[in-house]
Amino acid sequence: MQKQQSTTSIDAHERLLVGGLLAVVGGYLDAFTYTCHGGVFANAQTGNMVLLAVNLFGADVKSPLNYIAPILAFAFGVLLSEYLHRRRRFFGVLLWRQVVLVIEMLVVFVIGFLPMTFPSLVINVAISLVAAMQMNSFRKVLNLPYATTVATGNLRSMMENVAKVVFDHDKQARVHVFHYGGIIFMFIIGAIFGFLASRTLQNKAIFLTIPIFVSILVIIRDHKKYEGASEL
Repeated sequence: MQKQQSTTSIDAHERLLVGGLLAVVGGYLDAFTYTCHGGVFANAQTGNMVLLAVNLFGADVKSPLNYIAPILAFAFGVLLSEYLHRRRRFFGVLLWRQVVLVIEMLVVFVIGFLPMTFPSLVINVAISLVAAMQMNSFRKVLNLPYATTVATGNLRSMMENVAKVVFDHDKQARVHVFHYGGIIFMFIIGAIFGFLASRTLQNKAIFLTIPIFVSILVIIRDHKKYEGASEL
């Protein structure tokens, strides 16, 4: 009998390196909008909903539109990515996920040239839109469900696998703990650098994400599957 392979064939866009780089972008953009553009989250719409409620009924009332608009933009971004998914055969050499990354990179490029006097609402809406497209387009890493733009779900999944290790002595779950932990770590790193860069470079800080997008596009340019279950 042939020896069973221990690795699993997965798509290039599900590589752990791609997931980690996208998590860096997710944390970075959240820190960027929160630091430079009115304390609004680009990705964490749960946070924006809480802030919306607080500002609607609290003493320090801000314009509800500052939070409503990014929430609606995020929702529309999900619909747009689903549309691209369904029209994926019309992009020639580019796959639909690559189109999503190109759109996100172009939005980031334009924002980097805008002055700080440009309305923050427009910038927050644009980033929320492309963040939603990214989150909805890249939903698995090494065949595991994950999120590239928020950390809560990844933390829950990591601790679920910790429970499997502790209570069920599941060896595969131990590997999954490291996968999820790595994604969370990269998200935090992105948030740290996003905050530090935004304080000094302001809108130009967003340019620092462009090399990451280019790197991801290079990594997934080969659409073939690879043996990646052993990658940590």
